[in-house]
Amino acid sequence: FMESIVFKDYKKHGITIQTGFYSLAVVYSVLGASNFIGPAVVNKLGSRMSLFLSVIPNVAFIFSLYEPYKLSVFLLSALLGLGGGVLWTANGEVIARNSPG
Repeated sequence: FMESIVFKDYKKHGITIQTGFYSLAVVYSVLGASNFIGPAVVNKLGSRMSLFLSVIPNVAFIFSLYEPYKLSVFLLSALLGLGGGVLWTANGEVIARNSPG
């Protein structure tokens, strides 16, 4: 729940303390839905490219917190959830492929 701490002192651009909670709700809702499309994306792009591309929303989200706007926080929260589902699937494939047995 670090997002609520980050947004605690932000009053400009429509950011409130509730923005962090709503942002986390968006992240985990989209993450849950994107877990269903993750295998198809990893199948199409391969695990290495999927890992690389799914990290980009993480970096973009972190940079959006430097000067947060309400719209950018929610949009990048959705992209973070989408990338998280693909990241989780690709990471599982890499671990399964490289584990002994």
